[in-house]
Amino acid sequence: MDDLIIKKKFADIREIDIETKNVLRVYCTQSPNQFNFQIRVKNSLTSNGKGKQRNLIANVDLSISEVEQILEYMKQEKTLYDSIINKA
Repeated sequence: MDDLIIKKKFADIREIDIETKNVLRVYCTQSPNQFNFQIRVKNSLTSNGKGKQRNLIANVDLSISEVEQILEYMKQEKTLYDSIINKA
């Protein structure tokens, strides 16, 4: 199955001044149907991990219907994966 792509007009990645851990933060934003998904990591921006450690966050807002779409995609992928494993 192809990847699920949900295009978002507003998404950002930035460095923050507070100490963070590797977490996923979810909170309600503009309305009861809109949520912000924020990935917080402490890592370097280089692929080899040898650069300066930074406290980074990546934000994207998702509606409940978009989250349901993601969940349905995940369930379909799991069913496909399980059927491949069970054939082996």
